[in-house]
Amino acid sequence: MGGDPRDVPAARAAAEAAHRAVRSGERRGPGNPSAAEDVALVARRNEPLLDMKQRTTHEDPNFMETFFKASRLHYIGTWKHRYEAFLEDLPPAPKLPAPEGGPGGERVILHVDMDCFFASVAALGRSELAGLPVAVSWSSVGGGELSSCNYLARNAGCRAGMRIARAKELCPNLIVMPYEFERYSTVAIDVYRTLHELSPHVMGVSVDEAYVDVTGLAACGRKTPREIAEDVRAKIFAKTGCVASVGSGPNRLIARLATKRAKPDGSHHVPASNASSFLASMPVAELPKVGRGTLEKLRREGICSAVGGVGPNTADPTCADVAAAPLSVLRRALGPKAGAQLRDASRGIDARAWEARPPRKSVGAQVTWGVRFAEASEAVAFVEKLCAEVSERMRRLKVKGHTLTIKILRAVANAPATHMKGSIGHGVCDHLTRSSTVSLSVDDAPSLSREAVRLLADLNVPADQIRGAGVQVTRLDSDPASHGGGGAGGAFRSFKSAPAGRRSDWTDRASRYAGWYDVEEPNKPKPNKPTGGDDDDGSGKVDSPGGKDSPGGKEPGAMNAYASALGARGGSLERALSRVAAVCEETGGSEVRERGGSGGTLEEE
Repeated sequence: MGGDPRDVPAARAAAEAAHRAVRSGERRGPGNPSAAEDVALVARRNEPLLDMKQRTTHEDPNFMETFFKASRLHYIGTWKHRYEAFLEDLPPAPKLPAPEGGPGGERVILHVDMDCFFASVAALGRSELAGLPVAVSWSSVGGGELSSCNYLARNAGCRAGMRIARAKELCPNLIVMPYEFERYSTVAIDVYRTLHELSPHVMGVSVDEAYVDVTGLAACGRKTPREIAEDVRAKIFAKTGCVASVGSGPNRLIARLATKRAKPDGSHHVPASNASSFLASMPVAELPKVGRGTLEKLRREGICSAVGGVGPNTADPTCADVAAAPLSVLRRALGPKAGAQLRDASRGIDARAWEARPPRKSVGAQVTWGVRFAEASEAVAFVEKLCAEVSERMRRLKVKGHTLTIKILRAVANAPATHMKGSIGHGVCDHLTRSSTVSLSVDDAPSLSREAVRLLADLNVPADQIRGAGVQVTRLDSDPASHGGGGAGGAFRSFKSAPAGRRSDWTDRASRYAGWYDVEEPNKPKPNKPTGGDDDDGSGKVDSPGGKDSPGGKEPGAMNAYASALGARGGSLERALSRVAAVCEETGGSEVRERGGSGGTLEEE
């Protein structure tokens, strides 16, 4: 999308010439900001999606199609489809070579991460952007959100997720380019071709990140791991004109952490003998999948940095602190599996199997921007469209699945007007998920829609509080970990469903988001509510005629408006949903809760 892929050869030639100039000692001055602004303006004029006014699901009947074309997260999430198609033209990778010294010897894994990838591609073939701070976003003014920023922009204080108005305060000459997804794909495939020419053992992670096992090259003794990494970086630059940073180590975990030391535009090697000292002083928060929730649980167990003393204080633990903690304490804090995994990671142990072509584990679609509904019927129609999208993707991938999960983002109550990014972002939400399992694998839209809408009705969230929705199918028949099973159209049987539970209030959540949305943490007691009544969340919701009688109203026995909306269309699904409503009315939801477990919110991390 955006730039013409045919421009890439010329871009490569220009980048190679620039690189030769730098190596020969020539220094190129910064580009002309006025000319650079003209380049950005032309790029935006050539992007048809930018001709449209931003509209919500309530206003635009074709919202979903436009959203998926324009979504950065959708592009990143579906990159795997393109990479799998690329792999189909390559022979299967041979068995991994034995490390030097035989079994138990040290492997050499590279982690290749493209620096500021989207911003780097934006500058390819555009000499006007040379030497200037560049960022990427659909918007070029106001409350739009930056994605990738080059290092000149980062040095001025810009960062991913920052609003453009603030970024331009910090960096007045910032050039903001639109997304150009097709150009990213063209360059990314060239990067992967370069890696596969080096070694057949490549594990793709995303459009700008991959692992490469170069144990065989290192075992030959002709090059050190650092020399191999520098060779990879030079070849990627010569091929694409974009810069990569490379970390290397005895496993994927250490290699990935080494890349942080390599950035920007460098390489860093951590041999197995240095792994412990490399990790010791590193905050455990730098390990993959360690977020705020994990840190809070560790602090509650007294696992904190020695700098902060002993006990439940605020000092975040280091890897050394976690490595020294009793396994029983970690398991109590995080659970048996997660506790053991975190201790291993803090010690530099990564026992994950190498899967160059891992089996697909899920197929899904999610929209968390521009979602606004006035009626339950709108939410139902939207979820049905999501199911049709998921079905199409499954059939394209030739997979079927057993478990369907629906995810709903519900806006917290009484949030300030500044609590979201952009005018129609999702803001701070309760994240609610419910799932069902089918006896025979399915991929057809009617089966998925029937069950997804049933789960939506069970959740019973007022339509005007919904800020995002997603549908995912797991336990695929292509995944060895699933139980398989052929056929289609099986009956969904196992439920994990219940009403949504209490809606969070902004005062319950604000301490976690203080500073995220340019708002201060409120003081207790609860501040005055915004104008609009008890159900006003201050987040630009669409007026709903349902009021407190809309779906998910405060009374647990209230009529399910989703069943009512579907009832007007008739059919067996609607009768089933009416039965759900009847159960809620007769039992106050208790029978549904017993069937599906707790209906509380899921923790964000």
